[in-house]
Amino acid sequence: MIPHDDAALQWSLSGGGLTESPAAELETLFHETVARHYELTDEARRDDAVIYREIFSPAFESPVVKPHMSSHEVTAPLASHVFPQAWKNGVWNVYQPLSFDLKQGGTIRNKAHRWESLTRFLSKSPEHPKIHLLLGAPSGEQRKDYATAEDVLHASPGIVMIEEDEAADFARELESRVKAAYGAPAIRS
Repeated sequence: MIPHDDAALQWSLSGGGLTESPAAELETLFHETVARHYELTDEARRDDAVIYREIFSPAFESPVVKPHMSSHEVTAPLASHVFPQAWKNGVWNVYQPLSFDLKQGGTIRNKAHRWESLTRFLSKSPEHPKIHLLLGAPSGEQRKDYATAEDVLHASPGIVMIEEDEAADFARELESRVKAAYGAPAIRS
């Protein structure tokens, strides 16, 4: 009734054995039965939330910037998206962290195509937002796939891409733009 394969329960007599290195044997058994299933997935090494928290959040946590930031939903005829950080100075400036620190190159390219398509639709919103993509580069060997992803994203009109190594400059520029739009923050005692 149950086929003999890796996906089915199999009943057998209890077995046993001796080993000189129980830790090494346990590690081997773990990789053969559990870890191999996780290694096939394409989970991010650093996901979007980690890219934001570890790299870009200081820009948004500045005392000058923070009071003017909120989430904002951009709605277009064929798409909508809630951006976690946004502010308005005549036009909505919206910010989306994107991690491309993925294990497989194909997934990096697919994510770029998905976001290029979404930003293209969102740029047709009546409010014409200025979309900023906060990019996290791969920490593995997928540099060529990442370069392709950047080229794909550049094809979308009206977006600004900020690389993680540009985070400090981005923070200074954002603070300067917010100061220019709203003036210096009120000093609280």
